[in-house]
Amino acid sequence: MGAGMLLSAQGTWEAPRVAKAFEGVSYLLLVQEGDRVIQRGTLDPEEALAPCSTYKLPHALIGLERGVIAPGRDTRVCDPNQCHAAHGRIAMAEAIRVSCLSYFRQVARQLGPEAEAAGLARLGYPIHGDLQPLDGFWLRGTGLRLTARQQLTWIRRFYAEALPVAKAHLEAVRAASWRVDAANWSLFGKPGSSDPAAPTVHGWFIGKVQWKDGHPSYVVVLLKGPSQGYMGLKAQERLERLLRN
Repeated sequence: MGAGMLLSAQGTWEAPRVAKAFEGVSYLLLVQEGDRVIQRGTLDPEEALAPCSTYKLPHALIGLERGVIAPGRDTRVCDPNQCHAAHGRIAMAEAIRVSCLSYFRQVARQLGPEAEAAGLARLGYPIHGDLQPLDGFWLRGTGLRLTARQQLTWIRRFYAEALPVAKAHLEAVRAASWRVDAANWSLFGKPGSSDPAAPTVHGWFIGKVQWKDGHPSYVVVLLKGPSQGYMGLKAQERLERLLRN
């Protein structure tokens, strides 16, 4: 780890500081910088859970590669009965940013299970069974379950490696994952949440902190508990709280 890396991230991942930012919730934080992985929190990093809307990143890549999503000119009308909000006519980048479920349900139906599975295999994204239901397997199916460690491995590859897809497609999805800028860092990634009405809710944030000195920290945040306070946007908010304080 170079001097610049130490300067920009100094103290960020120290246990007391992390505990303060995540006070009051059950959480897991995994951070990778170089070959070093830092783990904070009490949740099990080996528990396999639905990826929820974090799946929109590989999903968009598969859609672009298969021609189901037309780069720069693909728009779809959001069906509010199949989404958490009425987004109107929406393009891919915005569908990632606002997490439009209807958009990606339409993509899944066009792709079909065989193309989905083949695309995931090509991307090195773990699957363990049938991808059903076709337009929601990333939320409630049994064939797609990832651990926090698997999420960290994949999100590092997504940002750091030349995946076996067209460079323009990879760059477009990476750009769509931007979340927020601050004085010393920018945050990229994707939140995702399980059913907020379920007895236990889990929320992810997977992504990258791009420090202004040029080095990245790859991060996975997992919250798990009995309320909407454990959803993916809350995971992102907790991470931002940590980064800002």
